[in-house]
Amino acid sequence: MAIRKDAGAALIAFAQRLDSAFRAIARPETVWTIGRIELNPGSLSIVPGKADLMLQFAMPTRKSSSGWRPR
Repeated sequence: MAIRKDAGAALIAFAQRLDSAFRAIARPETVWTIGRIELNPGSLSIVPGKADLMLQFAMPTRKSSSGWRPR
């Protein structure tokens, strides 16, 4: 099993490193989330060869009455 390339396991490890990196540089008002993870093929008994994630990242750019300014 050492030669197996599991895109799902690699994506999870990447997401953990990404979260740690954001925590190290983010301001208190910065927010982020991984909204979707997709593995392909998406079968229980097949090692995924492709993995995608959708990341949303936001932080205020300028003070407004609510603290957030729409873009």
